[in-house]
Amino acid sequence: MEWVLLAFAWSLAFGAAAAGGGGALLGVLLLVGYAIWAIALFAHGTTPGKRALGLEVVHESGQPVGFFIMFVREWIGKWISGLIFGLGFLWILIDKDRQAWHDKFVATYVVEKGTIPLTAVAHA
Repeated sequence: MEWVLLAFAWSLAFGAAAAGGGGALLGVLLLVGYAIWAIALFAHGTTPGKRALGLEVVHESGQPVGFFIMFVREWIGKWISGLIFGLGFLWILIDKDRQAWHDKFVATYVVEKGTIPLTAVAHA
């Protein structure tokens, strides 16, 4: 969901600029607003799409993740997951813990808000 919002703002900003339209400023403002909103949500272990679906990202210990882990997961880890034909995203279909490569990279799980992963319960 995040990429849809980002792509919309990006196309509005740069599509209007290329066509000589006045929508470029609106698109740039949307991009900046989205970036600020996403960064604020990263600090709480979620993204705009996950927040809309009632999900959050937690460390494998069950503890909340902070901004740095979310930034690495979302911008570096997801790039790695998509590197080989998106295999890192499809990995959740065969992984026993239902983790994509970007989750394994930073030892995180996506869970419903307020719950903890079963591995954290097993280690307790």
